[in-house]
Amino acid sequence: MLAALKEMTEDSVPVAVRPCPWLENPYGLVSLLDMLTFDAGQLVRAMQFLAETSRALEVAPFRDGFFFQLTGPDFYLNAIREIIEYCDEASFPMTKIPLERIIRMTSDPKYTVPMFTTMLGEAARRLRDEAGIHMLLRVSVERVRFYKEPRAGWDEVIARFPDTALNIEEANICFALERYAACVFHCVQAIEVGLLALGQFLGVTDPKSGWTAVTGKLSTLVTKTKYPDLDPLYQTHFIFIEQMQGAVGALNTAWRNKISHAQGRLIVMTADFSPHVAEEIIIASRGFMRRLASDLP
Repeated sequence: MLAALKEMTEDSVPVAVRPCPWLENPYGLVSLLDMLTFDAGQLVRAMQFLAETSRALEVAPFRDGFFFQLTGPDFYLNAIREIIEYCDEASFPMTKIPLERIIRMTSDPKYTVPMFTTMLGEAARRLRDEAGIHMLLRVSVERVRFYKEPRAGWDEVIARFPDTALNIEEANICFALERYAACVFHCVQAIEVGLLALGQFLGVTDPKSGWTAVTGKLSTLVTKTKYPDLDPLYQTHFIFIEQMQGAVGALNTAWRNKISHAQGRLIVMTADFSPHVAEEIIIASRGFMRRLASDLP
C-alpha cells in the first residue's frame, strides 16, 4: 500500500521549512545548511497509510481478530517503521509515540485488530496536528533549481575563485526564496572577489582600487589608448580586456540606479528589486565572473 501511495505523489515538489533559530550564523538570511527540505509527498503518503489502513481494518471480517491473524502482518510493521523514521527526520515526536507502541505491542498474541486500528487513528490525528505546527515556505517549481543546486553554472568560477562559493550559494538561494535585495547583495560580494583579481592584472594603482578604478582602467585601455601604444601584455590579451569592458557594461545596465560605485565600492542602495531585475543581475554577474575565471591570465 505504501509503495502505491508513493507512486501517486512521486512528482510532488519539496518545500522549505525553517527550523528553530540557529547559533552559528545569527545574522545570515539563509544558508543551505540552515534550511530543511520538507517532502510534502512523504507527509501525504504517511497520512494516507495511517487513515486508510485504519478504515480498511474496521470492517466486519477484522473486528474480532488478532493482529497476528492478519495476512502479511510484516507489511504493516514495515510501513510503520518507515513512518517512524520519517517522524525522526521531520521532527514529529508525538506522532512517533503511538507508532512505537504499536511495534512493541504486536509481539503480544492478545493484541487485537481493533486495538491496532485505534492506535493508527491516534497516530493519524497526531500527525495532522504536528504537521500544522510547522511554518512551510513553498518554493515555486521554476525556482526549485536555484534552491537545490545553487552552484549550477558557477563551477568554473568557484574553482578559480573559491572565496566566492558562499556568496554564490546565498545569491541563488535568496533568489529562490524571493529575497531579491539579499540576492543582489551576495552577487556584489562575489563580483568584488573577481574585481580584486582583475585589478591586479590590469595594474591598477589607485589607493581606492575597486569597481571605479577597474572600469576606468578598462575604458582607458580599450577606448582611449591606441593599440600600438599599449603595453605588450595588454596587446597579448586585448580581446579579453575588450570583452571584460563589455561585461562591465552589461552589469552597469542591469543594476542602473540600484547600486552605487562610491569610493570604488559596490553598495546596494535600495531593497526595491523586482524578480526580473534580480535575475538579470545574477545572469550578468555570472557572465562577468565566468569570463574572468576562464580567461584571466
